Amino acid sequence: MLSTILSFLSSLAWPTVTVIIALVFKSEISGLVLRLSNLKYKDLELTFGEDLKKAEALAKKLNLSPSDQIDEMPELKPKLSPHQALLQLADTYPEAAVLEAWRLVEIALISAAKSLQIDMPEWNSVRIISELKRLRKIDDATASFFEGLRRLRNKAAHVPSERLTPEQATGYVELALSLAASLKDFVKS
Repeated sequence: MLSTILSFLSSLAWPTVTVIIALVFKSEISGLVLRLSNLKYKDLELTFGEDLKKAEALAKKLNLSPSDQIDEMPELKPKLSPHQALLQLADTYPEAAVLEAWRLVEIALISAAKSLQIDMPEWNSVRIISELKRLRKIDDATASFFEGLRRLRNKAAHVPSERLTPEQATGYVELALSLAASLKDFVKS
């Protein structure tokens, strides 16, 4: 009886190890499969490279226009406001939404600096905030808020272990866009 059980368990060992390896390296395996130009399993054969060459040869025979002759792309989706676009991006790519929202804050900062005729050899958001604070266009609380958002942006960009949820990215987007929109008012006062 014991030998039957051991025999059964040993027959399961390799398939079990194979499944575990496949699960652990799932993303790496799928990435590798996508890069393959030829894949064959039993009666299924995928040869992307060969099929692409056939399509290119057929395109030459058809005398198609060059690909760089496309002037415009039809709108697949209605145009979105930056706010709507960033919220949509937050659902699928939270880190990218944070980076894009921060980019809008930096654009607003540069615009504010230019409207105040602040001249800097290099546009640096920290220096601009410091100058706006020196000119009393923003207060300490606003400068601190800016610094907090900047640090959160840096975590999203540089700390891969800090995975963001769509909800966190949405919260960041709302705060960053509020700051960017408010910079116009801070400069006017």
